[in-house]
Amino acid sequence: MLAMATTKILSHLLLTALFAQQLDGKSIFYLREEVELQLPDGIIEVSHRDIWIGARRMRVDNPQDKTSLIYAQDINSMFMLNHQRKEYVFATPGQDKRVTQRPLFGLAALHNGQLVKRGSFLEETGGRKKIGPFYCREFKLNYPSQYGITTRIWASVYPVHVSPRTFLRVWYAGAGINPPPDVRSILGLIMRELGGVPIQLTSEIEQEGMEIVTTSTITVMERRHDFPDDIFDIPSDYKKGDMSQN
Repeated sequence: MLAMATTKILSHLLLTALFAQQLDGKSIFYLREEVELQLPDGIIEVSHRDIWIGARRMRVDNPQDKTSLIYAQDINSMFMLNHQRKEYVFATPGQDKRVTQRPLFGLAALHNGQLVKRGSFLEETGGRKKIGPFYCREFKLNYPSQYGITTRIWASVYPVHVSPRTFLRVWYAGAGINPPPDVRSILGLIMRELGGVPIQLTSEIEQEGMEIVTTSTITVMERRHDFPDDIFDIPSDYKKGDMSQN
């Protein structure tokens, strides 16, 4: 369970990232992320997420379970929408700091409860390939071997709408509601070493002799002008629900 949770969080940190640069309120960015999960019993689960990014808010739609997450960075809050029940739940900062730090254990050292850099986060492998319309180069995250994690990132070689620096706003959202300064710092340093937009991430986690492989790929990345004015708002006919039921 810990391996699957770590994979999910890390994937979110490194792929559901995108841009709030050059947005004037008349346009937003849209991404489609394809996710493939290979389980130890040979079962392969395939899903996708639709990601909408505005100047101050981001929305992630999960069609399979009919839910959406709205990250309201302007008020450091998050809303979860349940479209089947027409309910929403509201969350504010308060998550255990260690939960946010956990996907970065091994990449960074822990000193007095704070994550600190201990060496290079990435190794460039020399690999090159085209993923959809994106020309990419391959990196490997430097997890120590005892952690049983192998993560490879294919990052764009050429500019794709936005600088890597602007990616960080959405990485922060993926790390939780208003993540602590040490997590922000480590994510910023990783992005600086990466030097491009993460297009595909493959994470292999081995635990107790079992291996789980997750591959997340951005297949669509475009600017949209035709979007509902209330796309980042809670629908007026949704009622407040109970967090324990979601």
